[in-house]
Amino acid sequence: MNILKITTALLALWFIYKRVIEKEQFHVFIDFIKQKSQSPQTIFYILLATVLMFVNWGIEAIKWRLLVMQLWHISLKESFKAIFAGATISFFTPNRVGDFAGRIFFLPNRVRLPSIISTFIGNLSQLIITLSAGLFCNAFFLSEYFQWSNALMTFTKFAACISGIGLLAAFPFIKYIAYLPPLQRLKNKYNSYITLLENYTPRQLAYTLFLSLLRYSVFSIQYLILFHIAGIHMSPTLVAIVCIIFFVQAVIPTVAITEFAFRGSVAILVAAPFFTADNEIITASFALWLINLALPAAVGSLMILYAKFQNNSN
Repeated sequence: MNILKITTALLALWFIYKRVIEKEQFHVFIDFIKQKSQSPQTIFYILLATVLMFVNWGIEAIKWRLLVMQLWHISLKESFKAIFAGATISFFTPNRVGDFAGRIFFLPNRVRLPSIISTFIGNLSQLIITLSAGLFCNAFFLSEYFQWSNALMTFTKFAACISGIGLLAAFPFIKYIAYLPPLQRLKNKYNSYITLLENYTPRQLAYTLFLSLLRYSVFSIQYLILFHIAGIHMSPTLVAIVCIIFFVQAVIPTVAITEFAFRGSVAILVAAPFFTADNEIITASFALWLINLALPAAVGSLMILYAKFQNNSN
């Protein structure tokens, strides 16, 4: 286990170094910060965005703890460590699937596999908030990206709003959805896991959705702050752009270590009808990636290195 911990921690730190420190974007970002650091206001905003990173992942730790408590009692401190460990392993795995692996090491053997359902529910709630917010904003700004007929535009906007509302309304009743006839084959194959959904009441799942909304608000505010630092002032349009950016990022699978390039490209594409400040958009996108993914991965690697993983079967 010690060899595994050391290997994982060192691998994560090496990836962070290779993908951040050696990349041109990092030096451009540092030069930009040096230019802006002459302003006390800018320093305050950078520190605020960094503090909000801990709030962001702290909300995730609270959410995961509430879900896992149905299986095993875990302290908020241990939950926080597990969340950062998951961020570390997910940093270099496709579509962040390593998030599951990083968290389960802080749980006893007998609840590790069942806890995957808890992590899945938490991640699904976050995805639903991201998709719903993106669908609502797309409904208002769709005409900025596509020149469709009025009938098709109206239908698409209506469908987007209904889909967003449907996702939000359906999530608290996910355990009932799993028993629908079209999903019977899936239920029969993974019945031992799907039955774990019975542990959660609609009220608990609704609260999970609320925590995901709260977390979504936090990292959206971070993005808006970083846009402001880069020179793009806050506005209702910018809020909608941020939601659409997150929406596009959510529906396209990627790997966290390459997300800084992907995020910049998506942000420029989404913001194109409204802003032409490509350098400022890339800087804000890279800064968010650095603060919310690379920095937690570095912190998590240290937590993995010094953590005392659960290895009992009690």
